[in-house]
Amino acid sequence: MQEKDEGVRVVASKEHWLATIFCDIRIKRRLYRDKDGNYRFLLDEKMGLDKGSHVSREMKELAILASSRYTFREVEQTIKAIFPSGIYHTTVRNLSGKAADSYIAEEEKEVNALFEDGIFSETEGKALPHLVIEADEVSVCSSERRAEVKVGIAHEGWQEISKERHNQRRNRATVGL
Repeated sequence: MQEKDEGVRVVASKEHWLATIFCDIRIKRRLYRDKDGNYRFLLDEKMGLDKGSHVSREMKELAILASSRYTFREVEQTIKAIFPSGIYHTTVRNLSGKAADSYIAEEEKEVNALFEDGIFSETEGKALPHLVIEADEVSVCSSERRAEVKVGIAHEGWQEISKERHNQRRNRATVGL
């Protein structure tokens, strides 16, 4: 409250429940209105909370990381087993979806730039000794229709991870054709 800008005034005081890795906590926070008429919770901004979120930043990061390996229900059960407070699988799904949205939007920009302008940003200005392009198609049949899905990938070559194991080098793009 002492750090607020001039022209920002307190409108109301509200309580809010927050799931943290330690326990569920209740915080009292002030609702502010700035000179442009926007409503803000300065405490939420200071704590790094998303708008309307009932999950702390640490719990959010844990849930998103775990959901990259396990189902949302498994993440819910694991968090509830380890920590004194937990979150529901639907919350884990929503948090993961919000985190993925920014990456999906960025990927869509790159795909549009590739198809519309022919720009591949990761290799811009970089001379490649060789470029490997692989393409394949799969036939998908149903009782009424048949379709072919064509997929291609471009990468710089193969990089040895260990004996008899190789991985594609970075700067690759997967494109549905």
